Amino acid sequence: MFKKILKYVFIAIASIIALYFIAAIILPSSYKVERKIQINANSYVVYQNVSHLHKWQFWEPWLRKDSTIKQTYSGAIDGVGATMSWTSISGNGIMTIKKVEHTKSIDTELKFDEWDPSLNYWRFEEANDKNKILTNVTWGDSGHLPFMMRPMGFMMDDMMGSDFELGLKLLKDFCEIPQNGNIAQLVTDVKSLSAYTILDSCGTTDSIGMKLGELFGEIVTYAQYQKLQATTPPFALYYSIEPKVILEAGICYEKVIGNNGRIKAAQLPGGKIITASHFGPYGGFEDTYNVITKFIKENKLTPIGAPWEMYITDPSLEPNQQKWETQVFMPVK
Repeated sequence: MFKKILKYVFIAIASIIALYFIAAIILPSSYKVERKIQINANSYVVYQNVSHLHKWQFWEPWLRKDSTIKQTYSGAIDGVGATMSWTSISGNGIMTIKKVEHTKSIDTELKFDEWDPSLNYWRFEEANDKNKILTNVTWGDSGHLPFMMRPMGFMMDDMMGSDFELGLKLLKDFCEIPQNGNIAQLVTDVKSLSAYTILDSCGTTDSIGMKLGELFGEIVTYAQYQKLQATTPPFALYYSIEPKVILEAGICYEKVIGNNGRIKAAQLPGGKIITASHFGPYGGFEDTYNVITKFIKENKLTPIGAPWEMYITDPSLEPNQQKWETQVFMPVK
């Protein structure tokens, strides 16, 4: 009797294994998971909140599920080369931006422990609804399934889809609702960026806006003549505030071709960079700089150059000043 039972158990196990192998042969060797959402913000804002990987902490879903996740950032501040790696009790991983089309798409390579890398991608498409500028956002992931993992492929949509849905909802809230507070982050091994800059001065802080508008316009005109595409929003380095403001306005491009009068080919500094975001009207950045100063002291770092501000939000596209984002950077050692 016992032998008979063992025989049936063996047959059942063999049948399950056989079915698993048949499924592995028949089922696709790849998977694709995709979710979509519409966000009440222009594509420029949404793109920046995804391409700046250190901003994922404000909206990505996994930090809310696993409190043991520890993230580090390296490579570029944003765009191609930006890298985020993490460790946790549930596993380790690394994500690197491999390809971007500014404000339109982002392709990243996503790697978990022993798994093969997958393509994690974003697509941004602006749509107009009466007086609103909306962005249709797609977040997806696709990759190869090893032979023995193919029967698990049909589960990938349920496993990843719910996380993507939550992440997109949190991203929507982050883009649409004015943010409060600042969190400073250290990004290591930042690559320097090519830029056109103009060094100039103005009498008081009240005249900075008008001066920057003049300088950015001059740089954009020259870059358009050279048919160059900007790779970052406009920025300004500040060398002094009193007795007069001395600043250097600039915009990064994929390449710069020599000087032209007061327009200089320059490099935006790399290395170790502390960054924090300010939300609200221009000016009133004291709290943001205080957050950075506190971070420097707590981590025993030393500033090594002039700070700069990058103006993420285009005021001509976003009338609500509380949604204007300015990213502040401080090089340190």
